[in-house]
Parts: sequence; C-alpha cells; structure tokens
Amino acid sequence: MKFGKSILLFLSIFVIIGFLSTACNDNSTNPSGDNLGSDVSAMYQDSILFLTNRFSSDSTTFHIAIINADGSGMRVLFDKWNITYANWSLNTGRIYFSADTNGDEESYQIYSCDMNCQNETLLYSTTDYVGEIKVSPDGSKLLIMLTRNSGNKLVMLDLITLQVSELTDYLVQPVSVAWSPDGSTLASAYKNEGDVNLEIFKLENQFFTHERVFIDMVRPNNYVDWSRATEKIAILVNHYSFSLLYCYDYYTKTDYQLTVGNFVTNGISWSQTGQRVVLAESLVWIEPNNPARLLQSSLYVYNVDGTNKVQITDDTFVDKYPCWQ
Repeated sequence: MKFGKSILLFLSIFVIIGFLSTACNDNSTNPSGDNLGSDVSAMYQDSILFLTNRFSSDSTTFHIAIINADGSGMRVLFDKWNITYANWSLNTGRIYFSADTNGDEESYQIYSCDMNCQNETLLYSTTDYVGEIKVSPDGSKLLIMLTRNSGNKLVMLDLITLQVSELTDYLVQPVSVAWSPDGSTLASAYKNEGDVNLEIFKLENQFFTHERVFIDMVRPNNYVDWSRATEKIAILVNHYSFSLLYCYDYYTKTDYQLTVGNFVTNGISWSQTGQRVVLAESLVWIEPNNPARLLQSSLYVYNVDGTNKVQITDDTFVDKYPCWQ
C-alpha cells in the first residue's frame, strides 16, 4: 500500500514538473492567470501581449491578445471595449490598459486587471486621448502619455495611492517613452522638427536632456523601449516609406543599426533576457496622394543582432503595440 502511494506521489510530482517546464517554452500555449498578484515572469517569459483587430467585426476596434514568441498559443484576453494601449507588470501579475469605454472618443479610462484580463479595476479617467501607458519595473507606478490637439503630456500614477503627478505640460516633442531598469529615468523618442532625438528624463529633475539625434526621420510615430536585462535602448525611427531600428547602449553611448526595411512600425518590445526584440511591422502602400497608407501589421521577432527574423502573426489584420518584458 505504501509502495502504491509512493508511485502515485512520484507520478504526480513528475506530471507537475512536466507541466511547469512546458508552460514556459515556445511550444506551449500561454499559461492562465491563476497566480494573481504574484511574480509570473518565468511563466510568461516566452509570451507577448499585443493589441489586434482580428477578433473584432470592426477593423477600428482593438482587443488585448497574447501569443507565444514562436507564433503558437494565440488567444484573445479581453474584448469588452476598444483598447487604445496595453502594458503589463509581470512581477506583480497585473495588466494595465486604456480604453474608450463609451465609444464617443471624448473620454478614456485606464484599468488594471489580472493576467486573464478579469476583475478589472478603474484607476484613472481623462478627456484626453491616451497614447501610451508604461508600468514601472517594480510595478508601483504607471506612466501615462496624454494627447491633446498636437501636444503630449506625461503624468505618473502611483498604483498604491492612486495619486497623479504631472511630469510635463503639453509638448509636441515626446512621442514615446520607456522606463530605465531601476525606474529612476525615462527614455523618450523626442520629435524635433525633421529629427528624432533620444532624450533622457530624470524623474528627480523632471526635465529632458539630449542623448542622441537621428536625422531626417520625419514620421511622427516613433517608438522606444529600454531593456531591463542589458540596459540597451531600442529606437524605432519611421520615415514615410521605411523604418530603421537602432540599438543604443546607455553606458557606452554607442549604437548600431539593427534592422531596416520597406515598412513602418507600430511598436517594439525587448524580451525578458534582452537577447530578442519583437516589432509590429506595417506594410506600406505607395500612392500619389497618399505616400504612406498603412495596411496590415504583423509581429516579427528578431535576435538582438538583427538575424533570425521570424514572422509570428499573419498579414491579415492589424497587430500592434507588442509588450514582452
């Protein structure tokens, strides 16, 4: 009897270990969000959060979806409202998203929810369009980019006290931001006339300082992400008919070109290890009176040296704003 119980216990442990080992690899489907409020970084190390219109009947309505880094395990997480941006904090097991809940484009709300996009909690409301929301590395603060007319404003929401602090007034220049690994600094893709600058914003000083300029890339939608594992900053610079991705080392102040292509991009994110990146690449259709009309957008994964490009979603819908780390 004892021997039978030992065998049963051994088999149970073996099954559990086998499940945990496959839950994190590229061949598994993404895990569920049962571990609420806990660190799920290991569980989701090969998972990518993104927005897509493939699960909606209206091409202008976007929902939250998840996919493995090899293209398997795609599923919709949240389809209740039209989502404008989504970001997650894996070390606290929370997803944050902004939504147009009324459908009138005159009010936007920011919510938190668990990893299954359930039990949503309203955190913040605004009449401004919400461009980006970025969770700090420790999961305690939420950076919000508000857009009014042609200006963008940065505010920070304390996720514990729900107090809001204004970091900037409405400025034309900052178009994308990312947290440093220690949460003390922001990197910004800073639009300045015909140039895209990499600017650094120290939270203790609350002003931008110049870091690097990328010349004559005049399209307004440029993106930045800061690797929490390697301290490298990825800068996506969009022209009207092509895109360039640079990898910038914050400490050595050196950079190299990672990708270039006849497409424009709708977001970027580092992997947790900093050895890969995921891009949302949009096809460009050239017309005499419409030089850059975006068509379908797909997710692509690259190694950090630009090699081994793998397309993980098809060219049928618009997939954008990937979040990996």
